Amino acid sequence: MIRSAVVSTPLGPAAVAVSTDGIRALTLPAPDAAAAIRALARICPGATEPLPEPRRLELESTLHDVLMGQANARTLSLDPEGTAFQRAVWSAIGEIPRGETRSYGWIAAHIGRRGAARAVGQATGANPLPLIVPCHRVIAHDGSLGGYYGGRLHLKRALLQMEGALPPI
Repeated sequence: MIRSAVVSTPLGPAAVAVSTDGIRALTLPAPDAAAAIRALARICPGATEPLPEPRRLELESTLHDVLMGQANARTLSLDPEGTAFQRAVWSAIGEIPRGETRSYGWIAAHIGRRGAARAVGQATGANPLPLIVPCHRVIAHDGSLGGYYGGRLHLKRALLQMEGALPPI
């Protein structure tokens, strides 16, 4: 059974889906809770049961700490669905230190798939845990930010600024 809830983040409400094995999906911050729930329904349609309030509060606190750099995301139990290639990409992204960035090509080489930068970009775009598996830290080879979930480049910039990887505008 997949349970879901809306959690507050420093950048707005996000929706989370949790299986018995860990966090299955987490949306990017949305303008409001209803938008976060709609986004979660697209990436994890089976998450219909509510998450018990004590677990929701615990998860919200932990996510806040991870986003603010006060906790490591590696302490979370994760259960994302994806191909072996996607999981390898997501694992490599999880190794990028807070406040640093890596290119799509670096990720490809890191997982032994040199030349697969475009495939890495596609796997990055399919990341169901964008606030936990920090795909905002993956940029283009020329240092530009590249793309981000449906053109929400402002959010990628905000996350990188929050981590100190970009100077404030």
